Amino acid sequence: MNAHYELCGTGCPATCDSMTAPQRCQEPCKESCQCDNGFILSGDQCLPLSECGCTHEGWYRKKGEVFYPGALCRKRCTCRGDGVVECVSTVCGAGEVCKTVDGIQGCHPDGHAQCVASGDPHYISFDSLRFDFQGTCTYVLSKVVNLTSGLVDFSVLVDNVKWGNGKVAVTRTVMVNVYGHRFTMEQGVKWKVQ
Repeated sequence: MNAHYELCGTGCPATCDSMTAPQRCQEPCKESCQCDNGFILSGDQCLPLSECGCTHEGWYRKKGEVFYPGALCRKRCTCRGDGVVECVSTVCGAGEVCKTVDGIQGCHPDGHAQCVASGDPHYISFDSLRFDFQGTCTYVLSKVVNLTSGLVDFSVLVDNVKWGNGKVAVTRTVMVNVYGHRFTMEQGVKWKVQ
């Protein structure tokens, strides 16, 4: 926790947002947990100073946070920590618009698309083309091709096997790889996470 109990701790502790405690704190002391030496308050945690984020244009950003200041998303900024913000000029990519989604402004997809896999296997691609494929192997159903697009890297693999008289194939297993985990769904087996 990097904190200790004090019967009469300062009412104005130093925080990652304001690195030093005010010289003249107007708040009375209070019974509380105070950060140990070398640590500073960030939300409800005491962090090493090196883990603090940045204040940029009056807004506190967590270390590693990527943000787009301004209404047009012309700059992409990253909080490097220790108060350092690094910004580069940017424009939203093809199929993206600058807007606020779930309270976060940035370059977000302009619309959405879906692909569908069903049956013995029937497919509808992202561009709405329909086709059937009877191959028996492991295939890539979907994945991020351009890692610089800002999309989270993911892939969806399907494992098709022969079925019935052997002239058709069915999907036996679907594997979703995202955030360093593999989610596996297999016919007749409870799903698992690796």
